[in-house]
Amino acid sequence: MKNRRRITAVAAVLAAALLMGGCADKELDASQVAATVGGEEITLGLANFAARLQQAEIETYYMAYLGTDMWNQEMGEDGQTYEESIKESVLESLRNSIVIRDYAEEYGVALTEEEETAIQEAAAQFISDNAGNEKGLARMTATEDVVAEMLTLMTIEEKMYYEIAAEANIEISDEEAAQKAADYVFIANSSHTNDDGESVEYTEEEKEELRSQLQDIVDSAQETGDFAAAAQEYDLEVSSATFGGDAVTALPDDVAAAADTLAVGEFTDIIDSGTAYYVAQLTSEFDQEATDARKDELKTEREMDYYDEKVAAWADEVEFTVYDDVWDQVTFASPLTIGTSPAEETEEEADEAGEAADSEPAADAGEEETAGEAAEPEAAEDTQEGAEE
Repeated sequence: MKNRRRITAVAAVLAAALLMGGCADKELDASQVAATVGGEEITLGLANFAARLQQAEIETYYMAYLGTDMWNQEMGEDGQTYEESIKESVLESLRNSIVIRDYAEEYGVALTEEEETAIQEAAAQFISDNAGNEKGLARMTATEDVVAEMLTLMTIEEKMYYEIAAEANIEISDEEAAQKAADYVFIANSSHTNDDGESVEYTEEEKEELRSQLQDIVDSAQETGDFAAAAQEYDLEVSSATFGGDAVTALPDDVAAAADTLAVGEFTDIIDSGTAYYVAQLTSEFDQEATDARKDELKTEREMDYYDEKVAAWADEVEFTVYDDVWDQVTFASPLTIGTSPAEETEEEADEAGEAADSEPAADAGEEETAGEAAEPEAAEDTQEGAEE
């Protein structure tokens, strides 16, 4: 679900150290209005702060795969660039957060005094941790008020999610979530490494030999009742998997479909998945533990769908205006990355960073700006799992 993913991602990035390098950005007037939601304004300061957190999160994990020109790449068929897509998503998320907050009283959701105090302390700590890094904070348009506003929206949104999800009253039956269990073994049949260390394709004769090995395993297992021991004779290991409906399974689709037709103890035929030969034995027609886990998954999925539909309906009722001349001032031309603060760098990492900087053209080196860690507000603790100071 987009909104809940955004909460967790933003909270995690806020709690991390941001290493901000590259070309200097245009100084922004944070008081300008980037968008309006009904009669409420989204300032450029808040919108830019949210956008920078998203930029840093995405670049850290994907720039290595997508390249430094990732933001100019087109997404989908409408010609929209990745930068345009993320910026649009940021404003829509802020719109939804404001709309959700406006319904909070109706659901009896409000911040406690403790939560408000924790948020203010976290915002102050974030600014304090970045004392001396005014350029970094300015680039993020990060002030105590902006950070506190973001954390407030996040915390209310998190609390509202659980209230709205409970309202959905989703119930999943055992029958709907039913999972079966099977043991299986496979042999790769696409290629192998020869005696010279080269990767070569199997010949048809070799593939037939592989099929024969699996058939021998099945024959032996049927005779002795010990599938694992039969596979071990060929240095193969039997694995277990559960499957049913559209649940994620380790079994290829055609193998799961074949196993679904079996009675307990029966084996599938040898099945070619395209990269390996598989054979499976059904071990349970109803796995209670896997079924319970699947029930939880389905319940969560449907609660998320209900929540998204509810929020979308609320958002549709509110006029949402984006001021492009203001919002266009925010670009992702200068990269951001998430990392450790300089004080925590090892000597080896510092040397590597220096070598990398020396290899860059002088025009691109820029001045490195460092934003330190933010304390986690108790009010948003559920959104910051795994983020440590």
